[in-house]
Amino acid sequence: GACAPLERTVKEIENAMIVPMIQGVLYSARENEMYYKQRQGATKIIGTEFYPEGFALAQSILPIIEDADENAAKDIATVMVDSFPFSSTEVASNDSAKVHRAVRTALIKMDGVDCSQIGSLGGQGFCPGDAAPIDNLSPASRTSTSLVLLAIAGVLLFALN
Repeated sequence: GACAPLERTVKEIENAMIVPMIQGVLYSARENEMYYKQRQGATKIIGTEFYPEGFALAQSILPIIEDADENAAKDIATVMVDSFPFSSTEVASNDSAKVHRAVRTALIKMDGVDCSQIGSLGGQGFCPGDAAPIDNLSPASRTSTSLVLLAIAGVLLFALN
């Protein structure tokens, strides 16, 4: 009797909490790929890396993603977890499009999580029918990723108050 409303409330809280964590994983994957590509380029620009943050966020969402889609969880783990802490030198750890596709695949199967709440990253959405992820990142897309980071920070500040 009384457990059903509690279970429903717990699921609603879980679904609300997963959104900023997914956004953080997507942002970290994209920033890490850009960092990696800059380090591999002729100019060897050193930027900010998000490997530890992405590792921690990925670890927090993998069980939930795995419940929805085991293959999607494996793809996220391959990019965000498996070669940590040596991610900055591993090509497989720097494939944000793979993470994007995995999240998109899992979101379709996740009850109670609205893909539109994830937003978009670099003009690429996460709902069915949205534009597919691009494999070639440009610094111009950093504005969109910054907006996602601001949204994450806002949600976390709101939740902590």
